[in-house]
Amino acid sequence: EDWETRRERQAQGIAKAKAAGMYQGRPRDEKKRQKIAELLTEAGWSTRKISDTVKCSTSTVQSVRAELRKAGKLQPTTATN
Repeated sequence: EDWETRRERQAQGIAKAKAAGMYQGRPRDEKKRQKIAELLTEAGWSTRKISDTVKCSTSTVQSVRAELRKAGKLQPTTATN
């Protein structure tokens, strides 16, 4: 019961901090994201190869890919194995 109260109070504090613009999370590494975008558009590398080369997670590469597709800078492709 005590932990429920703490969780509720924590959630309230986080909501209040977000509303005040103080709870923003980690900033993006724009240099890294730019390098990923270059490799996706110019080199056509795979997600895993880019993540290994740039030293980031595959989800970061997928996030950049989605942004590029939304901006119309990268065409959707179908996976072939």
